[in-house]
Amino acid sequence: MSQENMIAIDVTNLPTLQEVERQYLNLVLSKTAGNKPQAAKILGVTVKTVYNKLNEYKAQEAAPTTEPS
Repeated sequence: MSQENMIAIDVTNLPTLQEVERQYLNLVLSKTAGNKPQAAKILGVTVKTVYNKLNEYKAQEAAPTTEPS
């Protein structure tokens, strides 16, 4: 592909895939009024996966973050 056809994208402010996944899961849960089985169906995953992701996010929030000194 020639450089003339390439589009310049500023990647400095793009979210990570994990952040996008988390935001999308939360969006679907809000649209389903927190109905996890319905959200799982929309997302194409099992209900267990929805619960596992939510537990993963909760654990990440509870984990202390270490800042470089």
